[in-house]
Amino acid sequence: MVIPYVYIFYLKKRGYLDNVDITERMKRLNPFAFSILSYFAGFLVLLFSEAPVYVQGLMFCYGTNTLLVMLVTRWWKVSVILPVLPGRWLH
Repeated sequence: MVIPYVYIFYLKKRGYLDNVDITERMKRLNPFAFSILSYFAGFLVLLFSEAPVYVQGLMFCYGTNTLLVMLVTRWWKVSVILPVLPGRWLH
């Protein structure tokens, strides 16, 4: 989760984004794509390092949820926090 946030702050510093909330719907696509790639790369690292299956599953779900939210964002502006909240409560 840290790497996508760092990328968003990098885009803001470079002037690509006006704010870190990314209020312009179409400007969310680039950070979404980067986040999806980083989540699936993290999943592969967890998979090959034989991390617990539920941790692998959470990372895979983060990537999949982000992909679905990115697709929906093409037509509607949606909150990104809601799809990731349930995974944070698993122990």
